Amino acid sequence: MKRLIVFLLGFTGFMFLFLSSSYSNNIAELNGVIQAKGAKWVAKETPLSNVPKEEMGKWTGALEDLDLLGIPVDDSFYIPLSVPSSFDWTHNNGNFVTPIKNQSSPNQCGSCFTFAPVAVLESKFLINHDLPWVALDVSEQIVLSCSRAGTCEKGGYANKVADFLESTGTYLQTCYPYTATDGDCSKACANWQANAYKIDGWSYVVNGNPADLSAIKNALYINGPVVAWMKLYEDFNHYGGGVYSYTSGNYTGWDHFVVIVGWDDSKGALKCKNSWGTGWGEEGFFWISYNELYGAGTTEFGKWVYAFGNVIQTPITTGPDLAGAWQSLTQTCKTNSKGRTCKIAGTLTISNIGNQSAPSSSVEIYLSDGQDYLKQISVGKLKVGGNKTLKINYSLPSGQSASGKEVFAVIDPADTIVETNETNNVVIYGPIP
Repeated sequence: MKRLIVFLLGFTGFMFLFLSSSYSNNIAELNGVIQAKGAKWVAKETPLSNVPKEEMGKWTGALEDLDLLGIPVDDSFYIPLSVPSSFDWTHNNGNFVTPIKNQSSPNQCGSCFTFAPVAVLESKFLINHDLPWVALDVSEQIVLSCSRAGTCEKGGYANKVADFLESTGTYLQTCYPYTATDGDCSKACANWQANAYKIDGWSYVVNGNPADLSAIKNALYINGPVVAWMKLYEDFNHYGGGVYSYTSGNYTGWDHFVVIVGWDDSKGALKCKNSWGTGWGEEGFFWISYNELYGAGTTEFGKWVYAFGNVIQTPITTGPDLAGAWQSLTQTCKTNSKGRTCKIAGTLTISNIGNQSAPSSSVEIYLSDGQDYLKQISVGKLKVGGNKTLKINYSLPSGQSASGKEVFAVIDPADTIVETNETNNVVIYGPIP
């Protein structure tokens, strides 16, 4: 009888492990499997939690460059380089990664092959011109409708998008807002090619061979964020935070392009930007284990990795050009029964040095490295040669001081005005005594 009980207990335990290893849409059960396997991430309800694998093409869309196998990688990324144990373009003396977008809004479209390359172009522009925190927003729809790199239904090729961004480029989101449809290239604003944002080249970091972590780190460190390919499994839909590694579920039959923005050796993971909105993952970002890299991991992460060259923009011959200058900025502090409070006050002059009037815009004020947002101030319309003096008066949270920090003014942060010079829109004052 005792042997029978032991057998039944052992069989029950085996069946639990077998069942726990199978895929479940139930978040509690999936978290149980994650914990049982010792994985370091958590599942949660996300906008993709109830999307069946048969429909994941509407959220992905990465096709492989199989006809380009054998094209050389960029050898410069394989030269041994001393890099830090962690690095992140969202916190590299400022944030050089533009806000998270959603490829499946307002409709559903397998357009990651445009979103990841465009996100890298945006970051490269900020890096090239040292413009952290500027929310440059260029059009994925122009790329989707004009590049012939792919479609919403069938997906597309990042290498063809890269070729298009080099030869033709794209322009501001307002020129052709995203519709999540294949669209029509003729619907983009007139003469957008004349002022397009373009890359001056691109190269492979990994080209269908086992992914080299050191080369990926080198590319990130010396060049900027990169586009990366991965296979999509069902459990990834539910990612809610931590370091993702494949745990359970079937291959969806679809692959995905994302952007690698950093790494952390203490986590053993790469940090990535996704295109599924801020309601998924860590506000749109995710970490993926080094063990998932192609050659070792189930998701074959980084089987294809693309690095972009510098971003150039054809100069606009006419238009407004907003520039700024701090006139003064001081800090005063006082201590009372509630503690010590400080206030910064001063003036900032905004000028239109272009040859056309500028419509209404705004200025955002940040303290130090851009992590402390202070306020937004409206500039209003500025005629050619016009000036407007803005008064800065802001009380810092109790116990906080601006001493030793810099104050940044970001003019027209959303790029709502097409200017003759987009590189003079950040004005720095400091450090404050």
